[in-house]
Amino acid sequence: MTKHEKPRAQLAPDKAPLTASQATALASLTGIDASKFKGLSVAEISSEFRWQIDPNLLLFTQVCGQVVKQDPATGNLDPVPYATVKVEETVCSLFGFFPVGNPWTWFFPFHCTTEVVATVTTDPCGNFCVWVPRFMVEWILRFRLERICYLELFNKPTVGSVIAYLQGHPIGPDPGPEAQAYVTLKPGTPLYQKAEQLLGTQVVRQLAATAPGKTFGSSNIGQQALLARPAFPTALAPALPKEFRKPVNNANREQHHAAVRSTLANNLGLEVNQLEGLNLAHYYGPFLRCYDILVPEWVPIFEVPDISFTATQVVNGPGTPPVVIYSSGLFDVPWGTGIPSNVTLLASPVAISTTNCNTPNVPCGDVPSLEYAGLMPLVNPPAPAAPYINATTGFATRPNPPHPGGTLAEAGVPPSTAPYCDTLQIYGCTMVDSAAYYRLRYTYTAPGSITPSALTPFTGLTWPLYLEVGGNLQEQWPVSDASGWYPVINPADGWFPNSMVLEWDTVNSAINANGLYTIQLEVADGSKSLLATSTPVGFVIDNSVPAVTYSAIWSFNSDLSGAQPVPINDCVVIDRGVTPQDVYIQVTYSVTANHLRSVQLRVGGCDGGATPYPTPATPAEAVAQLATEQHWYEDAGDNTFPNVATYIISHSQLQGVYSFDVWAISRAFNPAGSDAGPLDDWNYSPIYKWTDPSFAIAVVNA
Repeated sequence: MTKHEKPRAQLAPDKAPLTASQATALASLTGIDASKFKGLSVAEISSEFRWQIDPNLLLFTQVCGQVVKQDPATGNLDPVPYATVKVEETVCSLFGFFPVGNPWTWFFPFHCTTEVVATVTTDPCGNFCVWVPRFMVEWILRFRLERICYLELFNKPTVGSVIAYLQGHPIGPDPGPEAQAYVTLKPGTPLYQKAEQLLGTQVVRQLAATAPGKTFGSSNIGQQALLARPAFPTALAPALPKEFRKPVNNANREQHHAAVRSTLANNLGLEVNQLEGLNLAHYYGPFLRCYDILVPEWVPIFEVPDISFTATQVVNGPGTPPVVIYSSGLFDVPWGTGIPSNVTLLASPVAISTTNCNTPNVPCGDVPSLEYAGLMPLVNPPAPAAPYINATTGFATRPNPPHPGGTLAEAGVPPSTAPYCDTLQIYGCTMVDSAAYYRLRYTYTAPGSITPSALTPFTGLTWPLYLEVGGNLQEQWPVSDASGWYPVINPADGWFPNSMVLEWDTVNSAINANGLYTIQLEVADGSKSLLATSTPVGFVIDNSVPAVTYSAIWSFNSDLSGAQPVPINDCVVIDRGVTPQDVYIQVTYSVTANHLRSVQLRVGGCDGGATPYPTPATPAEAVAQLATEQHWYEDAGDNTFPNVATYIISHSQLQGVYSFDVWAISRAFNPAGSDAGPLDDWNYSPIYKWTDPSFAIAVVNA
């Protein structure tokens, strides 16, 4: 902790005295000796040096960000609430490593100085904002703008920049996700496979799920957020030359570091003492490299200014010291546009995160009630507005509505029969009369049955609640007794999430069977005597994915005479001959689901993939042919789709691999609000449960 840290947490930004680095920065921009700013605040400098300093330099810029932790199971970035974020001004000398033929670069720090300039606590969604003097922003930007490549050099790769690189675009200034309307990734294609290798299966599957089916003017918030995410959640080790790699024997480690410094200094004409503190085991990266400038493999960069961050959190309970959950901190602020963008700090696995930071405002009357599932209301609006739910059948009636014509392109027509999936956060009202306890009981009706079970209480489920007291994070996990009674927690006590009565993991908890759960909320007094019961609400749970079967045949003849089977579980090579012939592929497939939403038979691979055959001559033929490749459910009972589609790989198309996949999607959804559901008032078509089995063939001219 520096001498400035404590008062800065208590003072307004313009009242805090300048740090040494801030004084240096302002002096470099104004020509006024830095010693004259010693001990002065921005407000005092503004008054004392009026008409000597551009007043715009003495304004403030807000830098905001979010502390998150990656869920290893889903790949989602969950917010980290109530973490303490220290904002630091850092001046660091760096050794830049630009491996030949590599699209990225790494930096090795030495001679670094850091001063804490602000301390802030993240909100329940992990968000934080701090005010930074405009002259600091100008100092950092001017340093970079005055040097070729520096403005883009210190930017970390995003998912969007990596996808652009894989599509053949040069690595350079990251234009941000808005530069692309959206990315279409087809399973089985080379782009999809390469993206999986670099970004991981979870991110690539989410990108594939959020892009297809977009229509003019529709929202693309979900994929834009994915494209803006850091491409590499953890640092990637640089591919150092063999002679620079760390020795196995610890006893020789310092001797090895000294030899590395000596070699680098000798090669670059530097004094060895200029590289004191350089350790190639300590690095930042990867970063984007210059794309149009030839850069040597090793480059020293002296005294680079930046804003960095350190985050701590109390993770071992009240009264325990906070633990550092983030400290990898250089170049977290994306400066490429000239304006500080939002910062994402990826915390270590020890951090405490939450999946529900945005909670609904739950209105309560004098009776117990179930009010929200996630952020979606369980109370329908007055007619003629469309309802959100059918409380009897257990379906949400707005998401993933049917398309009566069976095509993907047409508009949906409510009501939907969308079941729920994954983890449900249920909010309700329990502060009724003298209620001290509450419980939720349900009847269960299995799929295909009309006979519900007896009322059964939810037991064994617990979830975290958080409360910040004096900068310390407190935590409690509500626990039920054997009869399902939980203690009533007064919303006025400030525990977060407020008014949650149940967090139900419908996949991994003991209560996980697919089917209809009709749930009622009961409240009781201190002796657990029943006081009142809510109106029941149904929830159909369906975590299944559609079942897909398919087969294929191929022939050199358009009528498929002499056709041969395609072994879809093996590597298939079709020899078209030295004088290539047309190859005809016929795919027979069938999809069955509990709650089918849509099906697409997709092609990919070389030259854009195979082409539907025959080429339609009229609009009606085009519609008929499209119907062999895709379908959207027409009504609640439309849950099976068998079809046959024929394709041609023309003799003029390139040799190589051609892929086919059946993308089958359930209409199940989750209302937690991590997608565009709240913004669209739940009139949207999300993708949560899906499968995409695929096969590929290779054609050669031998």
